[in-house]
Amino acid sequence: MEIAYLAEFTDDEQIFHTFAGDLDTLDIGEGASIPLADSYCQRMCDGRIGNVVADVQEDPELASLAFTERASIRAYVGVPLRFSDGRVYGTFCCLSHAPDPDIGDREVRFMRVLAKIVAGELERQELRREADRLKDEFVALVSHELRTPLASIIANLEVLEDETRELSADGHRFLGVIDRNARRLLRLVGQLLFVAQLQAGRLPAARAWVDFDAVVADAVEFARAGAEAKRIDLALEAQPVGDLWADGDRLAQLCDNLISNAVKFTPEGGRVHVRVGSGDGSVRLEVEDSGIGIPLREQPRLFERFYRASTAAEREVAGAGLGLWIADAIARMHAGTIDVASEVGVGTTFTVVMPEATPQPAETAAPRAR
Repeated sequence: MEIAYLAEFTDDEQIFHTFAGDLDTLDIGEGASIPLADSYCQRMCDGRIGNVVADVQEDPELASLAFTERASIRAYVGVPLRFSDGRVYGTFCCLSHAPDPDIGDREVRFMRVLAKIVAGELERQELRREADRLKDEFVALVSHELRTPLASIIANLEVLEDETRELSADGHRFLGVIDRNARRLLRLVGQLLFVAQLQAGRLPAARAWVDFDAVVADAVEFARAGAEAKRIDLALEAQPVGDLWADGDRLAQLCDNLISNAVKFTPEGGRVHVRVGSGDGSVRLEVEDSGIGIPLREQPRLFERFYRASTAAEREVAGAGLGLWIADAIARMHAGTIDVASEVGVGTTFTVVMPEATPQPAETAAPRAR
């Protein structure tokens, strides 16, 4: 046999996947499809023909199939790919441009073993996709239900600020703890909702002219209190970039995530330096820290949802593993990239590069965001 492939069945088509062999002789490629009515594989799964067809010309129906004629096929052998619940995913097939009288039960048994392994992996992938879908639905539902009561708690705490003059120092401290943790939970809920919306494709960018210098400066100031509490040298080195045509809220979220992460993962007395510049039609943001660092083998996974580096887990640094995934999504939303360079015990640098995009004609009426 000259060519092997997996065939996936839909309601009315057979889709070709994972070819191996001399593909130049086939007038079809990966991802292409043919009608099921033109499929040897469908007939084999239905039991209308056997697993082996040593010479197609001996079966006038098979010899007249459009795919058989177009690809000059003379011999087939195939086995079904079945999931554990009995569903047929498709088939594992081999074919040849010449008759093959030697093909027989031994080859079919071998293909059945391979088909069982492949079907098991395909089913596991399907189950993982379904689990991810259910998890996303659950996260979206829970986040939506939590957001309103958390916002109410924070609003009522703000009202109470004018009524707490008689409270003791401990009372003020307890209220501060409640407020900080409620806001922390609200930020987490916001991140989870962002993830759910992005996964569902319901997050269009609200673009306007944005003062990127101000966005970065605000993010640095937002992180300053945390840096000062740890005696971290937090510095901003900025060459004026000016206005960008972008989603200002999302850019602020990207900057907040990267800078707050740098502060969080840098030990006391360390440094976090933020640099901004532009050139060659792009803007560049660098966030460099002298933090705990990330092992080289783990760096390719940093931008996966819910992934946390071993160095963070070992030091029990709080986090949900969403900040970098969100930062990467926002960079890509703006046709940009985000890269990491890190060494354990030395520090980490995240670099974001985005093109200086210009508005499309239909967008030019958007207001300027500051």
